[in-house]
Amino acid sequence: MIKEYLKSLKQSANLSWQDISRASGLPEATIRKIFSGETADPRFETVVRLVSAMGGSLGKINDIDKKENIDKGEDSHINSLIAVKEVYEERIKDVREANAEQVASLKRDKKILIIATVTLSAILLAVLLLDLLLGNHGWITY
Repeated sequence: MIKEYLKSLKQSANLSWQDISRASGLPEATIRKIFSGETADPRFETVVRLVSAMGGSLGKINDIDKKENIDKGEDSHINSLIAVKEVYEERIKDVREANAEQVASLKRDKKILIIATVTLSAILLAVLLLDLLLGNHGWITY
């Protein structure tokens, strides 16, 4: 949603990458990555700088104007910033939860690999000991 809104702002303002870079103070490469989708989750401050540089409204991102907690009687710009911040905090919470699930999955996988390694090592050691005990039969003969 953010990427589409930024693209529409760029088209309506008829700005070049250099114009946006100068107005926002962001490197042109960063701006291109955000617009191309390479940066899937740009920082809140970066979005604010881009929207401000292109003359847009933060309240239009993700239909934030529809959120109940925005009081239209107060400064709408500050309320829009607060609403965008809340949206980003929700996204950060979701990313942290997903990361916690991934870490738990990796820990389970690590335990399974350790158990498999110990089991296979024990089997190999048992086979070698049995081979040594049999003396003239098997792989190791003396």
